[in-house]
Formats: sequence, structure tokens, C-alpha cells
Amino acid sequence: RMFQVLNHSRKPTPPVTLPPEPTEQRSPLNSAPSREIAGEADESAEIPFVEIGSARWLPPTPPRTSDRLPQTDRWASSSPAPAVSSSDSAAVSASTPVLTHYLSVTYRAVPAVQEVFDEDAFSAELLAYHHPDHEISGQYRVLRNEMLDQLPVGETPVMLFTSALPQAGTSTVLLNLAITLAREETLPVLVIDAHPVRPCLHERLSVASGPGWRDALAKTVPLAWTVHRTGMERLFAMPIGDVPRGAAVPKLEAMAELLARLRKQYGWILLDAGPWNWQPELSSIASLADATYLVVRQDDVDTAAVAEMHERIVSQGAKLRGYVLTSR
Repeated sequence: RMFQVLNHSRKPTPPVTLPPEPTEQRSPLNSAPSREIAGEADESAEIPFVEIGSARWLPPTPPRTSDRLPQTDRWASSSPAPAVSSSDSAAVSASTPVLTHYLSVTYRAVPAVQEVFDEDAFSAELLAYHHPDHEISGQYRVLRNEMLDQLPVGETPVMLFTSALPQAGTSTVLLNLAITLAREETLPVLVIDAHPVRPCLHERLSVASGPGWRDALAKTVPLAWTVHRTGMERLFAMPIGDVPRGAAVPKLEAMAELLARLRKQYGWILLDAGPWNWQPELSSIASLADATYLVVRQDDVDTAAVAEMHERIVSQGAKLRGYVLTSR
């Protein structure tokens, strides 16, 4: 009776009208027709797939490309994406590989080896090659003898040639002296072009401009690739090279290592450095050379510029052995 009293005293609750359940719109490609399985048809049940043949285990089907793409428009999923916590983000960042761990690669083709040289391969100003009996060619033989008295005995000398002013003829003097040594000495001679502004040894000897000096210091190619044969049997050339001028200045240790390796392979090493004040690393090269020679035009020998350059070369640790005076 208590239940009846309470039940009668409760106000009647109006019926709740629910909105009609929306009919799911299916893509024509994803819809599947109803089938009768084992003689029973259930039209209200959704059939996710149809199996053909006897029942057996099948491996899971990988998702189609279209299923992996983000859904849009009316087929877009209404479920929000799961939130990623800060700890999960930190874990992902920690597992991401750092770029420095990758192996970088570059390619350098093997330089072509020049096998044939014609008689005009050397430039005309190289009299010691074209006219060995000329009076000026004899002057280079005298120059060789005077320099031999200043150089250490029993080891390969490194001779650096520089100038106080442009157009002094430094490259011409170096090449004619190198040709004289290659013709009259038994050991191979190497000329190195380290001129920072106007490298020209490769043009006068008709060899490639690279690889060469800068490549050898940067170790971008094997050392053997940087040395080129010339038209003389015992004369070899290391041109300026292919590394850009804006590259970092080579360290003293790299120069010392390179020259030490070259000393073991050649009997004479002559290095064209160009004007002294044009190259920041020139003082480092000169400190490793056994002798430095200042090429000066005879008309400029008493100028203040030459006197100042003399003091600068000595103060920077170079072994200045003498002047080579030129005139036309």
C-alpha cells in the first residue's frame, strides 16, 4: 500500500520523444549488399565483409592507401585525435636522428693523364727549355750554383719565391730555374703554384689547373692526383687547384705535413707564392721553407717598398737568402 500511495502521489511524466536515428550514409565504394549465410537472412545486421569459400584463417589485410589518407567532407571521422602528452613529444624528439650522424658524400672524377706533349707546350719565355744554349739560360745555371751553396746538404730543399711588387717576373724566374734543375740534375723537380691572385704555372707548362695545391691541403683528393706531369721527364707541377679562394686558411700543421710528404718524393721543391703581402698564409709557408728569395726588378731594388718588404719578410720568420734581380 505504501508503494501504491507513493506511486499515485507522483506526477505523471510526459513521454519523451526522441529524434529519429540518422541513417548512416555510406560511400558507394564501401557499401556491401546483404547476403544470406547458412540460409538465414538478417537484413538489419551490417555485413562488414563477404567470405568466399570455406572458412580458414587469413592474415590481416594491410590498410589501403585511401584508408591511410586523412578523411575529409562527410566521411570525416567525428572522433577527436588522441592528445599527445609532453612526455610523448620528448620521447619522439629524443629518438629523432641528428643530422650530423648521416654520412655525407662527394664525388671527384679521376683526372685525365696527359700522355703527349708537343714542342710548343711550354710558353715562349721559358728560354731554359727552348734555347738551353742562350746567354740567359746560362745565367740560370749560375743562379743554381749560387743557391746550392746556401741550401742544406742531404735533404730536399723547399725554395720559396716571392716579390715585393707585381710584374717582377717571379713565375718566369722560378720556371726557368726549375727547368735548369730538371735538365742537369738527376732527382725529380716539383714546382708548386700558390699564387693567390694570378696563378699561371699551369698555363705556362700546359697542364691542368687542378687538382693541385689547395686540394692537397684540404685533402679533397689523393695527393697523387694533385701532381701533374709536364713535357720534361723530371719536371712535375702542382697547380693552384680547385678549392675556392674563400675557403678557410690552411693550418700550419697541414702545410708542414704536406711538405714533409713531398720531400720524400722529390729532390727539389720550388714554390711560387706571388707578392708577399697578398696572401695571409704566406708567412706560414715561408717558415717551413729552407730558403726564401725576393724577386725584384733592378730599377726597384733601392725603393722604400723593397726595403719595407725585406724587413717584413725577416720579421715574420722567413729565411731570406737573397735577391733575384730582373731586367728587360
